[in-house]
Amino acid sequence: EAQQIYRHNTRIHIPRLQDFSSSKITAMEYIEGIKITDVDQSDDTRRSLARLIVEAIICEPLFQRREQALFHGDPHAGNILAVFDPATPLPAIALLDWTLAGHLPKNSRVSLIHLLIGIITDAPDEISQAIRQLAGASDPLTLEAHMPEYINHHMRQTDYKNSYPMKRAFWLLEKLTMDGLIFSAELILFRKAFFTLEGVIEDLSPGFAMDKVIEEYLRTLVLKEMPNR
Repeated sequence: EAQQIYRHNTRIHIPRLQDFSSSKITAMEYIEGIKITDVDQSDDTRRSLARLIVEAIICEPLFQRREQALFHGDPHAGNILAVFDPATPLPAIALLDWTLAGHLPKNSRVSLIHLLIGIITDAPDEISQAIRQLAGASDPLTLEAHMPEYINHHMRQTDYKNSYPMKRAFWLLEKLTMDGLIFSAELILFRKAFFTLEGVIEDLSPGFAMDKVIEEYLRTLVLKEMPNR
């Protein structure tokens, strides 16, 4: 499934299953590369790799057209290799170990985008509505008890104010979980993957702006789809 999703990008490699795999043994292609945080390249190359990783692991699943969007649930540095080919100017990446993976349904991704819009526009009502959709499995009384007073409270916190929109969204989900709201296991796993990846990106290219990549990725999609829209 991952190979199908990333087949259009020649800079993203997914290990191929070997023909002699069975129900007892999974045999996969060996990809020659180095751990992503061990890359000894120029700052520009490291920034290029950081951008590629964020697009592959965050943007690609978040903006997929599929009803169920596959995402890598454990993108630590050991699961991301830099792959070098003398014939190409920039290195590629290989995404290994898809044992821990998840699927985000389309409605959850739409609600997550609504949450981001509410955060960007500083609109508590928009945020509350998105949270209601994302926390649909919560006890109704618990859910309503947190809207919008708790959201307003969390939005005033220093950790919230000092973060960029995507990080604010996942920080808010964490705090509301502690307040008693229930979010899907897949959404919690995606949140975990995001924060794991944030640490990898900071090691690879300190100060790299993940939110700018997400913003530019979305802008490119909108422009591409503009005639159809």
